[in-house]
Amino acid sequence: MECFLVGGAVRDLLLEKSPCDFDLITPGDPTDLAQDWAKHCGGRWFWLDESRRQSRVVLRREDRQWFFDFAPYRAASLEADLSERDFTINAMAVALAPSSEDHESIYDPCHGREDLAKGILRTCSAESFQQDPLRVVRAARFASCLGLTMDAASADLAAESAPKLQAIAPERIKTELFTLVSCENPVTGLRILGRVGAIEVIFQANIDSVQCEQALARVEHLDRHLVEHSALAKQSLSEAVESGLTRQGLLRLAALLQKLISADQVPHLARSLAFSIATGIRLQSLLRLNAEQFGNDLLTRVAGTPRALALWASTLGRDARDALLWMHFRCSDHADIRHRLEEVWHAWDHLAEDNRILPLLDGHQVSEMLPEGKGREVGELLDALKQAEIEGRIENAEDARNFLKLQVQKEIDKD
Repeated sequence: MECFLVGGAVRDLLLEKSPCDFDLITPGDPTDLAQDWAKHCGGRWFWLDESRRQSRVVLRREDRQWFFDFAPYRAASLEADLSERDFTINAMAVALAPSSEDHESIYDPCHGREDLAKGILRTCSAESFQQDPLRVVRAARFASCLGLTMDAASADLAAESAPKLQAIAPERIKTELFTLVSCENPVTGLRILGRVGAIEVIFQANIDSVQCEQALARVEHLDRHLVEHSALAKQSLSEAVESGLTRQGLLRLAALLQKLISADQVPHLARSLAFSIATGIRLQSLLRLNAEQFGNDLLTRVAGTPRALALWASTLGRDARDALLWMHFRCSDHADIRHRLEEVWHAWDHLAEDNRILPLLDGHQVSEMLPEGKGREVGELLDALKQAEIEGRIENAEDARNFLKLQVQKEIDKD
């Protein structure tokens, strides 16, 4: 049967990229073809939407995987199908089986190849954003990830549909947003979202164009800072926070939100955009962090031993690396604080196990030192022990035991 490779894979191949997602369409029901392909390549077949006869084959080879999505035409003909897609650069097709046409040629009714060569992002039709307002965010993502400029007419159409993003499932917005903020140059796309009025809709912020530009400038400042100090944490920046979101993406979100909303508003925003609980907590921790005050405390109250520095890092929030990078950025005008933070980073890297610093004494050991009925005070004593070690008053387990004996005796005398 006739079968066509369409959409992003064709675009990526023209850009000399190696796609891992392949969309294939046929004039009729492609289910038999999809299942045969799964058997042939040793992949796993399953339905995406049985009512629409859309299915997927996932192929895994060692640490790589590829996705093959099969669907019938979404319109009466191939040309009509392509014309109903979102952007011209995604509306090209290549025949994978002989047909009446030259099967080596690219079907391009919307002139996407020309737009791609010129670096232009253009909708296939005036109804594109109305059919799916999420395409407003997709446009920003494509502009950033592919280095494209959105044409003026498409931008006007996006601005008309941006308010309708309120009705889009948050999981869909999150997926596009995470990809955008985690790509190499997110500000291009974020600026599009700001220009068409989508930022205030997505982040539920009542802002004007000046505030929006200040927020985008903050993200640009963060990226310049991270490039300048890339030796500090280059590998750490690409670590996943949750699916689709890197640590650098999280820091960019924090830089953006710092100018849009308060830290107290983060939990509600995180829930409304379907962020994971951990991501919401990490974002809120960053926005609540008074970097300059903590930096001054680091210089004056924290002992210089690697363990004291690492323990101090553990007090900064949900994730010490997030906080240290954020503080390094926020204190960019304070060379002495930045230098000390770099010492903290290396201490944490060396001593942390499972994102924590093991205490000199554990909770069980502390509870054994308490009189009967005082078990609820274990947490308070461990916190006091940590603080004493941070300040250099405790250096080893024996010091810790003596410190706790003194604290316990004080509590007994008080009672």
